[in-house]
Amino acid sequence: MNSPSQADSPLVLVVDDDRSLRALLCFAMEEEGYQVVEANNGENCLAEFMRLQPDLVLLDAVMPVMDGFTCCSQLRTLPIAEHTPVLMITVLDDRESVDRAFTVGATDYVTKPIHWPVLRQRVTRLLDVSRSHRQVKKITEALQKQTQRERLFRGIAQRLTQALTLEEILNPSIQDIQAFLKLDRVLLHSKNGDLLAQAVSQDTTSSAQSAGKDLGCELDYAEAFEVGQVIAISDVQQEGVPTAIAQRFARLNMRAVLMVPLVLRGEYWGLLEVAQSNARDWEAELVELLVDIANSIAIAIRLMNQ
Repeated sequence: MNSPSQADSPLVLVVDDDRSLRALLCFAMEEEGYQVVEANNGENCLAEFMRLQPDLVLLDAVMPVMDGFTCCSQLRTLPIAEHTPVLMITVLDDRESVDRAFTVGATDYVTKPIHWPVLRQRVTRLLDVSRSHRQVKKITEALQKQTQRERLFRGIAQRLTQALTLEEILNPSIQDIQAFLKLDRVLLHSKNGDLLAQAVSQDTTSSAQSAGKDLGCELDYAEAFEVGQVIAISDVQQEGVPTAIAQRFARLNMRAVLMVPLVLRGEYWGLLEVAQSNARDWEAELVELLVDIANSIAIAIRLMNQ
């Protein structure tokens, strides 16, 4: 038996129309240390899954309202349920029923009457496999993100080695940043307000106005920029945001903005701005990345001015 249920333990959704058996299944899962939620038919299963996104579903095959086969089939149409293990429990042990269970997307099955040690072992195995799959997916996504990041910085570095103008260096770099980070808008201004480069997502191009020479409103943060401080605003409509900032980004149809100063030879030179049309919190990892990007752009500008 595992330790008692904890907040970070796997969540198991138990689905069975038989109240007595459902109670026994819930008790068995709780004894193994899992969190448990229950449903008495397929429709309620779908609703509870959407609400809680459990780590595993114990699903009875034969139920009124919506049977387990139909429920499992519908679960597999949900992106969030694509890799969630579904252990089907059924009195049907003929080959046709077993084949049907796997056809609709069941990960495994057990038959009634339930052999409890077998059930516990199947649940443990399925959760272990699911956990491993999530870890592999997380590692893969991290490696892909790192590869994209390296490609972004390599692109900036390669442009520095070519006989290009500052505009030819900055424009594709800003476009790469926008595409890589999937931001709605990226702008690069000099300190005096000149717009040096910008990139706008296709979804916002038609509705967003031009940024133009419109940086005077950032005077509200001039002292912060002079010392290299990043300004992160999750929602320009929230209380405390300077009116000029709120109005400027409202004209651009943007709600969240992150402002990263470019510092050359210890002095504030310009501003890298990224914005989203929806309110959002700016993650520390993203802020750190944009600071690194701003430093790379500052190097490019310094070299061009030598």
